Amino acid sequence: MLSGTAGWLNQKVTIYPYSALNDYAEYSWGPGVSTSCRIEQIDKHIMTEEGKEIVAVARIFVNGTVSPSIKDKVVLPNGDDRLIERIEDAGGPDGSSYYKVLYV
Repeated sequence: MLSGTAGWLNQKVTIYPYSALNDYAEYSWGPGVSTSCRIEQIDKHIMTEEGKEIVAVARIFVNGTVSPSIKDKVVLPNGDDRLIERIEDAGGPDGSSYYKVLYV
């Protein structure tokens, strides 16, 4: 990501990587990592990776070097936690990941 563009990632979220299902078939996550981002509140119908239509409540832009996955948990600045439902990857001019958009 270009340094000027990285300047608009002035918010923070914590991303907890999906770990496994516990004995009660509940998700569990590993330790969280604070990540710079830009959060846009939205109410948008999206198609999840599993092909289910849902209403996303936020679109989170992160640096392309961040490696989130579907089922990872994101804790927003207000304390709400949401699962990542969809990830879009925007390639940069050199073919590397420029930024990612996480829908929660």
